[in-house]
Amino acid sequence: MIETVIETVIETALEEEMSDHLGYDKHEPVGRNRGNSRNGKRSKTVLTDAAGEVDIEVPRDRDGSFEPVIVKKRQRRLSDVDAVVLSLYAKGLTTGEGQRALRRGLRRVGVEGHRHPDHRPGDRGDAGLVDPTA
Repeated sequence: MIETVIETVIETALEEEMSDHLGYDKHEPVGRNRGNSRNGKRSKTVLTDAAGEVDIEVPRDRDGSFEPVIVKKRQRRLSDVDAVVLSLYAKGLTTGEGQRALRRGLRRVGVEGHRHPDHRPGDRGDAGLVDPTA
């Protein structure tokens, strides 16, 4: 169960980073025919202190300039991120509240994110994961 929570929060944060990097959210018409765009995802297995191995999907961009902050390229071990997710979960925060807390943390390191996330409630059965008014 905790593996799924960690995976969901990390993947959502990575999508937020990608939107920040490209300057538009997924599926927005403004992103069409721009120089750089999303180019699928790649699978990556990271090691966490709390849940062991966690499989995540990391978004890619066409020109390869996307440098994620939360899970850096070639990084395999996550100790700080899963500790934050676990502490938020242990405090009884919902997944949406945990995502907002993680977003605030990303802003501190320079990733602003967008108010209109590419994830719409119900897409993967985790309604309420991202609140567009947060």
